Amino acid sequence: MITEAQYESLFAFCRKHYVQYYDVQVELVDHLAAAIEEKIKLNPKLSFEQALDSVYAGFGIKGFADIVATRMEMVSKKSRKQKWKLFFAYFTIPKIAMTFCLYATILFLGKFLTRPTSRRPSLSRRKRCAHRAGGRC
Repeated sequence: MITEAQYESLFAFCRKHYVQYYDVQVELVDHLAAAIEEKIKLNPKLSFEQALDSVYAGFGIKGFADIVATRMEMVSKKSRKQKWKLFFAYFTIPKIAMTFCLYATILFLGKFLTRPTSRRPSLSRRKRCAHRAGGRC
């Protein structure tokens, strides 16, 4: 049976081997604890540290890197799915209609505000044309 102090040492072991995320640490500690208990049950003379080293050696050269990378990819994929779901949740009929009305209003105001107010030439042009014969340009 694994003690509370040994569980804490397993968490420290995971942090020491660059497992930053708590949920991944919990999964690994659970896996390590089960494997260590199994090793100790098979060989009662084996110490906790020896069993831990033996179990960790079973993860290969990369250690926990593959597990962490797989978990990161899974979380990233889930996050991406949630973002797209949120994006498409916007496109309901009332929101599309409201967006279209807002866009049309902005276009209308833009055209209305930039339209010239009169077609008469400016005062300076009238003065330039006044000295010509008949006052016409």
